[in-house]
Amino acid sequence: MEFSKKISEKLGLDTGYFANNGFWVSLRYLTATILGIATGMVFSRFVEKEVYGNYQLILSFVATVAFTSMPELNKAIWSSTTANKDGDLDTALNKKIKYSFIGSSILILLAIKYYIGGDTLMSLGILLAAAAYPLSSGGDIWSHFLDGKKEYKLSTKLSVLFSIFNKTILIIAAFFYPVAAYVLIAANLLPVAITNFLGLKTAYKKKKNNDTDKDFPKYGWFLVKMGIVRDILLKIDNLIIGIFVGPAELAVYSFASIIPDQVTSFISSLGSTTVPKIGEQKDADVKKKIREKSVLILLMGIALIGVTIILTPLVIQILFTDKYAESIRYSQIITASLIFYAFEVVYSKLFLVKKYTNALIVTNTVIPIFRVVAIVTGFLMFGIVGIVWSNIITRLFNFICYIYLSKTCKTQ
Repeated sequence: MEFSKKISEKLGLDTGYFANNGFWVSLRYLTATILGIATGMVFSRFVEKEVYGNYQLILSFVATVAFTSMPELNKAIWSSTTANKDGDLDTALNKKIKYSFIGSSILILLAIKYYIGGDTLMSLGILLAAAAYPLSSGGDIWSHFLDGKKEYKLSTKLSVLFSIFNKTILIIAAFFYPVAAYVLIAANLLPVAITNFLGLKTAYKKKKNNDTDKDFPKYGWFLVKMGIVRDILLKIDNLIIGIFVGPAELAVYSFASIIPDQVTSFISSLGSTTVPKIGEQKDADVKKKIREKSVLILLMGIALIGVTIILTPLVIQILFTDKYAESIRYSQIITASLIFYAFEVVYSKLFLVKKYTNALIVTNTVIPIFRVVAIVTGFLMFGIVGIVWSNIITRLFNFICYIYLSKTCKTQ
């Protein structure tokens, strides 16, 4: 205890809080990583590139309509729960489920388009995604509610159990029926819908009051509007490759993204533990601590990214076989772009919790639009390689924007 206290004083951080909650968040990340890698190993060995590419394309369609499930309300609920306003969970969930049916309708129309075009298997896969969508996408608020209540232990236990269940179903489907993307879609999204339902039941058991934040409807709707552009454009790279190049090439690109996606998930997971602490402190104090620890954050980022890049060739060849060896270079470039990602995570949490509306407008509109311009320009000039290199340009632009906004914006 005395040692921990000295470390806290030395670093200027509540190391007891971050060590305890960081452990549970890291466990959640570690489980997701292991299961994700295991799933990738099965897919790389038993599922053909064309089938996996179509599977990823359908998931990209789902991600593109995800704005209809109002995922930004997940973030807004953080502000409410840190202020002990649990009643906002009802408002958020009702809106998320209700508007998710719009997303399902869009997917159904897309399925009809593929059916008319003669691709009945893609059509069936999209229809199954539409059926699962309201709960698989709209019902995911439970973990954010529990995290906002500092129930990291419970949230992690549920996430781990649910992830094991969900990935086990998907792995079984990929092993025994790897020839159709629609089977993989069903095995992916339907179990997620079931576990989200169970997670919501648990969240409501932890709901201690019906108090509401008078600013929640306004702030929540503001976040939803700001997130529409970003959510629609989120998978633009996958859509361009899958539609204009082909499913096999999308499969290669998707495998190249597995390792960097794990890195971003790890950093983002640790960043989520800062939310309650940011809510408890003044803006100036939070910014000061970030500045004081900026060199440490940067060095840790460089170390993590460097080790990951060095190990990428070995990891991909051993885990995903030589069939996806061409994704190694892509993966290393995408990973290199994440050196400053920790700053994005911390500052995004600051802007969110402290309600920096001007900063949120920029990060949810200007940054995604810049990313699309970089991706499209890169693709037109250099093909898939151009899309890969656009990650470097985009992340650098993001970093500059977040630093600038942290100095110029404040709570509205």
